[in-house]
Amino acid sequence: MQTCHFGTFLRQARLEKGLTQQRLAAKLQITQQMLSAIERGCRRCHEDIAARAVDVLGVPSLRARYCLECPFNCNGLGVA
Repeated sequence: MQTCHFGTFLRQARLEKGLTQQRLAAKLQITQQMLSAIERGCRRCHEDIAARAVDVLGVPSLRARYCLECPFNCNGLGVA
């Protein structure tokens, strides 16, 4: 059974907003290849990128999903 990870939720939010990987990657200031790797779960998303994704996509639940996977015991993404 495959588990859902932050990238899965990021991809779903991107598709719901009608954005291509190229367009979202540009808004997040990363490459399309990096975004693809994050969405596939091959690369961990840095907290700065996750915070930008929350802002760009307007999906606060992404923050909670990112924090569930965070190995640190913090408030997450530097936002209240």
